[in-house]
Amino acid sequence: MSELMTQPLPWQLGQWQRLVDANRDSRLAHAILLAGPPGVGKRLFTEALINYLLCEARHESRACGACRSCSQLAAGSHPNRMELVPEEGKRDISVDSVREMVSRVMVSSHYGQAKVVRVDPADLLNSASTNALLKTLEEPPSATHFLLISERPRLLTPTLRSRTQLLRFPTPPREMALGWLVQNASGADESALTEAGGAPLRAMRWHEDGTLERRRNWAALLEKVASRRQSPLAAASAVERSEAVAFFEWLVDWSGRGLRSAVAGDAGFPASVYEQLSTDAIEGLRALSRNANAQLSIESIMMRWLQLAARGARAMAAAR
Repeated sequence: MSELMTQPLPWQLGQWQRLVDANRDSRLAHAILLAGPPGVGKRLFTEALINYLLCEARHESRACGACRSCSQLAAGSHPNRMELVPEEGKRDISVDSVREMVSRVMVSSHYGQAKVVRVDPADLLNSASTNALLKTLEEPPSATHFLLISERPRLLTPTLRSRTQLLRFPTPPREMALGWLVQNASGADESALTEAGGAPLRAMRWHEDGTLERRRNWAALLEKVASRRQSPLAAASAVERSEAVAFFEWLVDWSGRGLRSAVAGDAGFPASVYEQLSTDAIEGLRALSRNANAQLSIESIMMRWLQLAARGARAMAAAR
């Protein structure tokens, strides 16, 4: 990837052209909600759009990458680019951050250009910061664009959503996503894309940072417990305490995929097994958020999995 994004990813060309055409005709919405699952490229698209909107010498439908504005954007110092993100150590976007941003967008633009505010993730706006932002969206400053990014757009208030233009980013077509992944992540294959739910950027990140290998190891642990080749306690000891939350999040995803396969008639256990495991994993995540003991939580879910797998095996045998 280049330091300055000047064009969208291959599967985003439709969304890109829609916004470029709107901007050319002076119809670009002042607030856009970019929504879709993790790992499909919403943030890269947003960066390319910001660069396009602020570029002083656009080449048709992309930023030039060389003008004064592009140089400042690459250096992270463009005065017309602003961000609303959670402060370090905070879990939400504070009302003070919104108020500070509002005071900045109300002043004159540098170079006579547009101003762009990136809100990421928008679903971390709390009630006070949402209300403060709404006041600005209802009477937006001229030539100012708010780009809100979210994986969970339903968590935004209906009033806030109604003030934005929704731009959806679905999981890209599999062949296109796989071609991009293989080209950009050395050694990544189709199984990485499958594990990442078809999201190519997430697959690349997991492939590079070891997450993919950990998830495969966790799946192997469950298979060993289910086949009684390893005890639940021994399997639990193979999961690091520091990874407890990640493990339970993976377990929710893994059981969800198992449930879908079971419904399609292509899984090792009945759908009820995966459904119950998902419910238990979600409850485990809630317990961990209340500071439950990580090791005990992992041991408990492994023992629960042994029970569920045994029940499922009996059900499958009886159905034959």
